[in-house]
Amino acid sequence: MQLIAVTEWFCRNLKKLIIKITVMRKITFGMSDVAARELAKIAFDKEIQKAKGELDEELVHIIRKYVPEPVLRVMDEYGDIVSEDDSLNIAIDDIKSACFHNLPVKIPRLKEIMVDKDDFEKVMSLNLNWQSLRDKQKKYKNEVSNILCLEVRNIENCEKVFPEAVPYLLSPEALSYQRSSESDESLLNLSKIRSMLCQQGGDS
Repeated sequence: MQLIAVTEWFCRNLKKLIIKITVMRKITFGMSDVAARELAKIAFDKEIQKAKGELDEELVHIIRKYVPEPVLRVMDEYGDIVSEDDSLNIAIDDIKSACFHNLPVKIPRLKEIMVDKDDFEKVMSLNLNWQSLRDKQKKYKNEVSNILCLEVRNIENCEKVFPEAVPYLLSPEALSYQRSSESDESLLNLSKIRSMLCQQGGDS
């Protein structure tokens, strides 16, 4: 009975020790990058998908409006001998033009299509909105990654000031980034930085 009690006590305290070590774990650049990526998805993915859907809808409208139906049917009827194109070039004059990739529908390779000013400006506005959201997501991800690694610094602090990030910092992917490997990489980067200083000193 005494042995069982000692074993149970050891297991309980070992578990507490493991939890404490995990909580105090230093947040590495790899961990913060994984967590920031997932948090950025939560913050922006719905808006980005909505914006992309609106852009795709307008692109389909333009394709169906300016490309004759028999031309579009070519892909369905002769797809084995006609090359598919994933880009669409449109313009309103010799100066203003745009190219869109990853189209929502299949089209054969086409020349540049002249469109109305209203259609051109609308699709450009929708594309700008989509691109802007993607840029904001990228900026958010970089800011979160830097804050987690350089300011929050460990899991214990993160639980206090940024608890939403903790599950992603402790995910298997995030924890796969070992501190030792990142330290080695930092030392290599430091060596490069120092060598550049030596080179400049030698030139003077």
